[in-house]
Amino acid sequence: GFLEGYYYDPRIDKELLAGHAKGLVVLSGCLKSEINQLITAGDVKGATRLVMEYRDLLEPGSFFLEIMDHGLEKQKQVVKAMLEIHEKTKLPLVATNDCHYANKEDHAAHDARLCIATGRKLADTQRLTFESHEFYFKTGAEMAKIFHFAPEAVANTVRIAESCALEIPMKTSMPRFPTPEGLPEEVYLERLTREGLKRLGRDADPAYLERLAYELGVIKKMGFSGYFLIVWDFIKHAKENGVPVGPGRGSGAGSLASYALNI
Repeated sequence: GFLEGYYYDPRIDKELLAGHAKGLVVLSGCLKSEINQLITAGDVKGATRLVMEYRDLLEPGSFFLEIMDHGLEKQKQVVKAMLEIHEKTKLPLVATNDCHYANKEDHAAHDARLCIATGRKLADTQRLTFESHEFYFKTGAEMAKIFHFAPEAVANTVRIAESCALEIPMKTSMPRFPTPEGLPEEVYLERLTREGLKRLGRDADPAYLERLAYELGVIKKMGFSGYFLIVWDFIKHAKENGVPVGPGRGSGAGSLASYALNI
């Protein structure tokens, strides 16, 4: 989706979805979804056909008809149609809530943030704004009250959450830097930074040596030695060939190791 289907947002097509359907739980989506766009256009039959198409693409029991209620008229239209489609297809309902801020009282702050993001003012009448104050993280009790007519939809929210078991390994995966003489990356990085201190006339200063040793220890522990060498390599190439390089930002760019490497 990010590499081949990006258009404002990452996207995939139905062929890719079908090819990777195993283990997925898929919901029919919000007002902007393909299915709901048909419903709000008055084509419930077309939406039903599309629902069946998604059902057949996916594993049995893994496609859910999503219902939302933030007090919007179009959502009421969608909920009514989804209940009809549910009766016809027997596909399960699931109640969800679009969350853009934590608490209901955060609406004003969120509205101000939208103005900042779009370069508009609160007084502007023709600007992006949310139509209700219901886009906050609701409690289970609030959701049960809103969807009192479909308790199974709220139960399915919990069912889906409990069925999900995704573990993303938290580890870095950096490319290796080809060091001279096959030296370990951390050894070569230390050599370069110490040469940098010498160039700066600080190679005998205990404070600088202590600070550099600390930073190199952190870099090694994080597995970032190769990363620093890669950045050093392309910055060095740029400076030697008259290519402008911009100022860095943050703790990495402000480190003594970066300064010693002439990054």
